[in-house]
Amino acid sequence: MRHAKKRSRINRTRGEMRALLLNQSRSMFEHQRIITTYAKAKVVQPVVEKIITLAKHDNLNNRRLVFQQLNDHVMVKEVFEKFAPLFKDINGGYTRIIKLRNRRGDNALMVIFELTKRLTEEKPVVAKEKKEKKLKATPEAAGEELKQQEAETDKSKEKHPEKKFKPPLKEKDVHEPKGDKFLGGISKMFRRKQEP
Repeated sequence: MRHAKKRSRINRTRGEMRALLLNQSRSMFEHQRIITTYAKAKVVQPVVEKIITLAKHDNLNNRRLVFQQLNDHVMVKEVFEKFAPLFKDINGGYTRIIKLRNRRGDNALMVIFELTKRLTEEKPVVAKEKKEKKLKATPEAAGEELKQQEAETDKSKEKHPEKKFKPPLKEKDVHEPKGDKFLGGISKMFRRKQEP
């Protein structure tokens, strides 16, 4: 009998439950928003919330407790340095579950399981955009940029001289490797002689 067992096992053994909690909580901190079933989200939600609560008080013991849940040193460091400051002034409710639709195959209720506050993603600036900004800034800089590009192309030509054109090989010059023939040319033995 499972008296006083609050969390649902969702028909999994102990090892399977541990793996589910590990994978779901790690992907939660990696992506900050995941799509999963309602039953899994309800099971994982208390685990994620406890991890964030522990991360708000940075000490060695709490880091070890969080490592037991996540089993990844890099992710533990990220939780303590990036996610904990987001929820510094909040005492709970770090995650939310938004219901989506039922899954087509087994009619399971799908949900969006996400953090209430997320990190802002910095988009990397492309090198071409930087060059274009420089060119537009001043005409003198544009002239210097063009000279540098021309110098780089000249250097690349010196390193890689153009290949000379070779005429195509004649039929006499082409030799087929023996490996391409059927059993090394054994088919000649079985070939019928043609009558004239």
